[in-house]
Amino acid sequence: MEFNPSVNHHENAKNMEKRKNSLTVQREILEKELGSLYEKEIHALPKLDLSSLPKDCTCLVIMDMINGFVKEGNLQSPHIANIIPSVVQSADYFTKQNMPIIAFADQHDENSPEFEIYGKHCVKGTSECEIIDELKEVCKEQMLVIPKNSINGFLEEPFQHWLKKNLHIKNYVVTGDCTDICINAFAESLRSYLNMKNLSDSRVLISSNTTATYDAPGHNEKFKHFESLIELKSKGVEIFSKTI
Repeated sequence: MEFNPSVNHHENAKNMEKRKNSLTVQREILEKELGSLYEKEIHALPKLDLSSLPKDCTCLVIMDMINGFVKEGNLQSPHIANIIPSVVQSADYFTKQNMPIIAFADQHDENSPEFEIYGKHCVKGTSECEIIDELKEVCKEQMLVIPKNSINGFLEEPFQHWLKKNLHIKNYVVTGDCTDICINAFAESLRSYLNMKNLSDSRVLISSNTTATYDAPGHNEKFKHFESLIELKSKGVEIFSKTI
């Protein structure tokens, strides 16, 4: 029988594709199972009572509750839209108590390297960069909006300046999206910064019902959300089942 390299190559390619598809299915099944286990672990944690936090040294951080992730554009997600009531409830409490609120908002240059990873989104000057109306109605006058051109709002100069001017703030309640991307980067950086400064009495607090991420092929929403919360917990961020 004559050996045909092209046929052999074709068969190898088919087998590789079958194995790849099989691994993808196995990963999806595993992530689904782990997501449910992680969810139970997080839901067993205590609830966060905002009224228990000292009013003179606590700040609310709202991450990317903007049109481009909540209501329109390539990265809009119904999972993120679902946390609007809980985030607004927290913002309403902080507003009525006259406590500081910082809201980060993605605003990218046209040539942002992030577009190669996440696709084009939240370009400066577009409606996608605007804080959602539900939050504006509650705390527009009290909310300090900080634009950010990367997933990590901690690095933005206005926030670094705010940190240095507000050394009395000890508690940071972090809300918004996405749990495994911008929330993760900010909370880990903030916790590391507080550790570096030996501020052992400072706290970074996150509740599972005031944060969310998106669902997409290869990105299981439940798994990514709860896995990220567990990861942050292991790094000193205080995680709660929900905010009350």
